[in-house]
Amino acid sequence: MSMRQLVVSLVLMVCPVAGASEVAVVQTDWSCGPGSAGPTPVWAGAFSASDDVAWASVPGQLALSTTPVTDAERIVLPGDALGAIKVFAGDLDLDGDTDVLGCAYYGNQLVAFYNDGGSPPSWQRQVIDGSFEEALAVAVADVDRDGRLDVLAGSAAGAEVMWWRNLGGSPAVWEGHLIADDVPGTHDVAGADLDGDGDIDAVAVSFEDDEILWWRNDGEDPPRWERLVVASEVDYPTKVSVADVDRDGDLDLFSVAWEGRQIAWWRNDGGDPIRWTGRVIGEHFVGAHWVHAADVDGDGWTDVLGAAMNLGQLAWWRNDGSDQSGWEKTVVTGSLPGAVSVIAGDIDGDGDQDVGGAGWSASGGMAWFENLDGNGAEWAEVKVDTEFGPSSSVHLADVDGNGSLDFLGSAWDHGELAWWRVGDFVEAGWLESSILDAGRAVDWVGCGWTASEPHNASLVVEVRASKDAQDLGRWMPVSPGPGCPGAPDGTRFLQYRVLVASSDPTVSPVLEEIRFVHEPMAAPAPRRASGRVIP
Repeated sequence: MSMRQLVVSLVLMVCPVAGASEVAVVQTDWSCGPGSAGPTPVWAGAFSASDDVAWASVPGQLALSTTPVTDAERIVLPGDALGAIKVFAGDLDLDGDTDVLGCAYYGNQLVAFYNDGGSPPSWQRQVIDGSFEEALAVAVADVDRDGRLDVLAGSAAGAEVMWWRNLGGSPAVWEGHLIADDVPGTHDVAGADLDGDGDIDAVAVSFEDDEILWWRNDGEDPPRWERLVVASEVDYPTKVSVADVDRDGDLDLFSVAWEGRQIAWWRNDGGDPIRWTGRVIGEHFVGAHWVHAADVDGDGWTDVLGAAMNLGQLAWWRNDGSDQSGWEKTVVTGSLPGAVSVIAGDIDGDGDQDVGGAGWSASGGMAWFENLDGNGAEWAEVKVDTEFGPSSSVHLADVDGNGSLDFLGSAWDHGELAWWRVGDFVEAGWLESSILDAGRAVDWVGCGWTASEPHNASLVVEVRASKDAQDLGRWMPVSPGPGCPGAPDGTRFLQYRVLVASSDPTVSPVLEEIRFVHEPMAAPAPRRASGRVIP
C-alpha cells in the first residue's frame, strides 16, 4: 500500500448505516464553482464561497491553491523513448495513481509507466507494443465498458489505428485489436461516444489522405468497427478535440490543418450515419498543429485553443454562445518558439482555466500561462523548462497525487518523457458550502468525509445549522461519526465549512467526499395531564 493510500485510509468516512428513514446528503463535486448560497435541497457541483482552495484543478477534489514554482525540477521517466512525440496520462491499473503513456516515433513503441504512489513516485516501465511503426498518437478510453481504461493509438508509417484491451493487473495485461489499417499518416486518435449509443467510438486524422475519420463501435465483444468520414480535403490535419460545442447534447469535433493554416469546428447534426457540418473558425494560423477544447472564459460554452508552430503562437477562439457564428481570437502568447502543443487546466487552483504549451525549438521548451483576469484576456507566462526542446507535446495531470496539476511533456531530440511539479501550495484556505435545505426539521444523526491529511497538513470541518436559513448561528467543529455537534436536532438548514492548511508547500490536504445523514425528528414522549412523562 502506498503512503498516499495509507493516509487516506486513516480518515475514511465513518457514519451510521442508513436505515429506511435516514437520508444521506453527499457532495463529491465542486466544479460548478462559487456563488450558490442556497438554500438548496441537494449539493450538486456548486458551493457558496471560497478562498485559496482549488476546486477545478482535479475533478472531485478540494485542495489548497498554488503559487508558481520558480525553478521546476524535471523528473525523467525511465528508459529511452527515441523520437518521443506524445504523452498522455490515466490510471491504467486502477490503484488511484496517475500512470503515463507515451509514443516513441523512432523507437516504434507504445510505452506505459506505472506510478507506485510514492512521494515522489517511482515508475515501472512497460512496452505495450514494440513494433508499432512510427507510433504517433495515443489516447485512453474505456472501449469495452469494463471499468478499466483501454488504450487507442495510431501509427504513421504503419497506417494503423488500434486499441488495446486492458485485461487488468499491475502492470496491466494488454490485448491488441485492429480498428483500421488504411489510415496513412495517422497523426491523432481519440475515443468518444459520437453517436450516443453508449459505446466508445474512435476518431483519427490522416495527414497523408487529408481526412478526419471516425469508426462506429457496434457494441459487440470485441467490437466491430464501421469506417465513416467526417471530412476530406482538410489539407494535412494533425489533431482533433471532442466536445459538445453547441450544447445540443451530442459531441462535436474541433480540428486543425497544418497546410490549410486553419482551425475548424465540425458540428454533429445527428442521423445514421452522423451528418457533419464544417465551419472554419480560425484562418491564417501559420504552422497550425494542435487544437484543444476548453471553456477558457468560464461562461459555460466550450471555446477552442490552438498552437501554431511558425507563429510561435498559442491562441484561443471564444464561443459566443449564440449560434457559434462568431469566434473572436485572443492571443495567449506570440513568443513560444515552435509552439506545437497546447492544453488547458486550472494549474494554480484559482478556479479559471490556465494554458500549458510546448515549443518545437531548441529555445522553446515548456511553459504555462496564468489566466490573470479569469476571462482569458490577460496572461502571464511562467517558464517551466527552457532546455527541454524541441518539445513535442504537453499534458496536465496530478502525477504525484497531492491535489494540484503537474506538467507532463515529451522531447523529440532528448528521447525523453518527463514531468514537473509546477505549483507550491499556499498556507491556508477555506470553502463554505451552499446552505442545505432538508425540507423540514430533522435530526442530524451522522457525518463523515473521505480525505487525505499528509504530515504538516490539516483539514478541519465546521458546521452550523438552524431552523432559519437567514440565521444559522456560529460555526462548530465536527468529527466523523455518529451525531453531528453544531447541528442541533430539530433544525432544517445546514451549512458546512472546510478549513485546509499546510506548512509544507509540497503537500496539501485533499477532500474527496463529505456526507451528512439526517432522519425525521423523533416523536416526543407522551405526557400525563400533569405534565409528567408517561414511563
